[in-house]
Amino acid sequence: MRALAADIKARLYTTLPFFMSTLEVEYDGEAICVRGVVRLPRERALVMNEAGKMAGEAPLRFELRYRQ
Repeated sequence: MRALAADIKARLYTTLPFFMSTLEVEYDGEAICVRGVVRLPRERALVMNEAGKMAGEAPLRFELRYRQ
């Protein structure tokens, strides 16, 4: 699961059309947790879709916050 979390993080950094200055993807024992700061709801949806494609059936948890 930790390897999958690293693959998801690498894919997010390389495929997203915007830069996320704060992005953490790690396995916490229960699920792969994706944490970060986004600016727009569209960016949040892109992160969730890309991570979901990579994760397949693995459990995901998102803790995405909006920049103020």
